[in-house]
Amino acid sequence: MDQGRLAPFLANLLPPHEVYCEPFAGSAAVFFAKKPVQIETINDINGDLVAFMKTLRDQPRALIRAIELTPYDRLPRPCQLQRRAAARRRIRVDQPIVHSVPAALTL
Repeated sequence: MDQGRLAPFLANLLPPHEVYCEPFAGSAAVFFAKKPVQIETINDINGDLVAFMKTLRDQPRALIRAIELTPYDRLPRPCQLQRRAAARRRIRVDQPIVHSVPAALTL
């Protein structure tokens, strides 16, 4: 059984806590299934993905609305492909994570 199906069960097993750390985020299923606490850390080499997950959890309506208003094509334009490739080359683990709807839209 995968983490997504077990997440509600696992979240209910957590004792009361003020700090939560998920060292291998993956889909972050438990992170989304549990109630937010004061200090939370989810880990992934892609800081933008972590910021997206936090935005999705904390501001879902704003993110959904922003996505609905974002124009898209089925095929990415060459400039988008170049930006994505450049971003992949620049990923650093010490970059500050920007947790916001505009930042999540860039992913």
